[in-house]
Amino acid sequence: MPFLLLGSMLFFGSYNTINNKLQYQMCAPTLYPEAAKADPNNRCGPGEKTFDKPWLVNMYMFIGEACLIIVYRLTRKKVSRASGSAAVPLDGAGAVAETRVPFYMFAIPAFCDVFGTGLAAVGQTHLDAAIWQMLRSAIIVFSAILAKLLLGRNLEPFKWVAVLIVCVGLGIVGLAASLDAKASSAGQGASGQLAGCALTVGAQLCAAFQMTFEEKILKVVPGQKKVSAKKVVGAEGIWGGFFMCILLGVMSIPGTGEDGYPDVKGSFESLPDGLYMITHKWELLFLSLTYSASVAIYNLSGITVGKKFTTVVRCLIDSSRTVTVWGVSLLLYYGVSDKYGSGITPHTWLQLIGFFVLFLGTVVYNDLAPSLIPNCLRAEPVEEEEPGFLSNASFDGILANPDLTEDEDIADQAREVGHGTSLVDRVAA
Repeated sequence: MPFLLLGSMLFFGSYNTINNKLQYQMCAPTLYPEAAKADPNNRCGPGEKTFDKPWLVNMYMFIGEACLIIVYRLTRKKVSRASGSAAVPLDGAGAVAETRVPFYMFAIPAFCDVFGTGLAAVGQTHLDAAIWQMLRSAIIVFSAILAKLLLGRNLEPFKWVAVLIVCVGLGIVGLAASLDAKASSAGQGASGQLAGCALTVGAQLCAAFQMTFEEKILKVVPGQKKVSAKKVVGAEGIWGGFFMCILLGVMSIPGTGEDGYPDVKGSFESLPDGLYMITHKWELLFLSLTYSASVAIYNLSGITVGKKFTTVVRCLIDSSRTVTVWGVSLLLYYGVSDKYGSGITPHTWLQLIGFFVLFLGTVVYNDLAPSLIPNCLRAEPVEEEEPGFLSNASFDGILANPDLTEDEDIADQAREVGHGTSLVDRVAA
């Protein structure tokens, strides 16, 4: 069972990245065949164009996330009052009371998620899937800075060293992408690669602010349990879907003059054209549907892995995603068609160096190899008392109560009494 759970997180996490890139590389019939014909960069056949619809793909993600609200409702466990757990506060439905967070509060992190994932999706249209996956490590840099500025958290010196290591790794990966673009006569050149790198790295700032804000509003109230992660992801999925409907509607409004998007008659990204392409290409429809399902399963498995395993395990899985995406991209390019995936480039060796530097920075930041960190870079441990649902005195009694441990959130919190990990500290895991 543990191997199945870990395998699911690795498989669906990698599939999300590969699926996205395949959609952006796929040709499909368009509502504007004449405009597609006039596009000098169009590599598709008559009446077709590549599916350059990153914001529509972003909508699929929020649909998948919103589905977790259903999972949350179905998996909430009720606690029997006759089980001797009278000290545990219950809500009106007989379930353990959660820290109350108004639904509208989830709109703020969802808004960050919309633009963070949207910018990253646009960046992916310019980059190889493996490079894009590696550049997402920039979230460590922004999370450390925001933890200091917004949460007032004093990070240990070795974490700042890790941030510097990650910055070096990001620079190496970006340089490799730029050099490969200059050496190639195809594609959008170095400017497109640099734009993709900048958008992907910038998107991580939105993601870091999102998680920092979540930590700020989701503080546990004494006597109650923390808000379920499934509820948080599901609520943000609903808000994100709402924002995306508005955003896609605005983007579909036709503009005037030349704006670089002649395929959609002046609009930034045409929703009608995107839906037409999906419904007239069964492979694209399949990728769209499976992507939404994959996002939901990946989030669910990630939540479960976070509860049952250590940060080390999650870190290794995330690094394995990069390797998996890289391997599948090479397989698609050499084994299926050079229209999909990406091949070995003159500076692949530089990408490998960047990957190992980023991996080292992640390991150091999460303190996964204590022997690598000299004592001079460690600060004296500070005891911080944080409110929680359970007290140490009730720890053994809660775990021994089967009616309580049926609720995975309660059991998880019981096991982590006194040594919880913040969202920001687990950001790279």
